[in-house]
Amino acid sequence: MDALAQFIQQTSHPQELKRALAVQMVQRQYPYREIKAILQVSLGFISQWIELYKQQGVEGLKWGYQGTVGYLKPEQRQEVITWLKQRDCWQLEELVTHVDERYGVVYESQQSYYDLLHQAGLSWKQSRHEIMVLLNQWRDEIATGRVRVVFLDECHLLWGDVCAYVWGPRNQRVEVPVCSEKQRQTYFGALDYLSKQMFVEPHSAGNTDDTIAFLKYLRSLHPQSRLIIIWDGATYHRSHQLREYLDSLNDGLPPQQWPVTCIRLAPHAPEQNPIEDVWLQAKQFVRKFYPLCKSFEGVKYLFEFATHQQCFMFPKAFMYGLCSCSI
Repeated sequence: MDALAQFIQQTSHPQELKRALAVQMVQRQYPYREIKAILQVSLGFISQWIELYKQQGVEGLKWGYQGTVGYLKPEQRQEVITWLKQRDCWQLEELVTHVDERYGVVYESQQSYYDLLHQAGLSWKQSRHEIMVLLNQWRDEIATGRVRVVFLDECHLLWGDVCAYVWGPRNQRVEVPVCSEKQRQTYFGALDYLSKQMFVEPHSAGNTDDTIAFLKYLRSLHPQSRLIIIWDGATYHRSHQLREYLDSLNDGLPPQQWPVTCIRLAPHAPEQNPIEDVWLQAKQFVRKFYPLCKSFEGVKYLFEFATHQQCFMFPKAFMYGLCSCSI
């Protein structure tokens, strides 16, 4: 069996298989028009992978090898945007496959695909139902620890958050001594979907640099696991710098092997993120014990005590279903 036939037998990646079949059919002298009709690809697709096969052998057909950067012509770009507008929801790999097969173009950077999606008026988001479908697909990997899914969010804790209702004499105002209501601390938090354990880190602000630092912290907790982040559409969650960081981690890998995958919740839907209830519960805890808070350091200590590495079993923590397999 020659190398190409062996590659066709062994590959499990649909794009690799289509590339290899196109090359094999050319070798067997199928007309290009016939190959185009059978595989539903463009003539440019066939020519591109024939040339790469000549240069690189089967290595040139692998998904991790992207070859020379191609570019869509302006009219082709508009065709893709029109195609994207036919539906409200796409997966990135669907766009990659479409551009590859129809135009023979494979971009080196995922940013080029993001730009096409943005120009089509699409944003990166998932409904609750879609997220539940994805979690079910990853069920076995989550249960064995190969995949860790976390709900991520930021919380801005203020000195004024300790204010609460108290008992006091009728018709008499009760004041709670607060040194400065403007003192604040930003926290990044992640609620683990499987264990329901919360991980919290204090940061200087909610921005791209601090977001990347927190992602690195989460990866350090389980360096051998793929990390799935589910979060909202804050500007620093979709900044160019953050996308560059993700591209550097996921470069050359198929989506199912990305070290970090980010899923955006539907816009203006904080109720979709169970971590919001963690923040609420923590602030209620701080208010309950406000007499202990003689300084803002005490406020922060109580907040971190009530959140970091704690497990949360309230009903909303299970809103995306159960993973009943043992951890």
